[in-house]
Amino acid sequence: MDRTAFDAYITAIEGTVGPPAIVGTLAAKAAAESAFQVAEGASHTFVTGLADFTTNALVQGRAQYPEGTADREVIDAIPTAPASQPPGQAVITNAASPSPGEAEFDYTALHGTSFDIYRQGPGQPAFVKVPAT
Repeated sequence: MDRTAFDAYITAIEGTVGPPAIVGTLAAKAAAESAFQVAEGASHTFVTGLADFTTNALVQGRAQYPEGTADREVIDAIPTAPASQPPGQAVITNAASPSPGEAEFDYTALHGTSFDIYRQGPGQPAFVKVPAT
């Protein structure tokens, strides 16, 4: 969509004088808005395709430069994966004691992928990491 077509759509939506409800027809507004939405969707599709192309080009281009060279360092500094979300605060969702001296916990955290569990027993001076089971 070029500038002239865009201006024509805006004029059809808003009219040339006065509020949009007075100038321009509803059919013209609907047609212009629909055409604009189609063009906007095509633009988003194109941008997504460019992002995929760029990521794939970086992955392939990386192999052309030996590790440790200045060129490779520049290419390696460009991220090819979306930034990961930091995990949220961990929450204990269930705590139970099935028998004396035992405790079971269920826990979760938004965007959490792994957890480190620490335990401090009675009379112990510090927390100790619990081995993964």
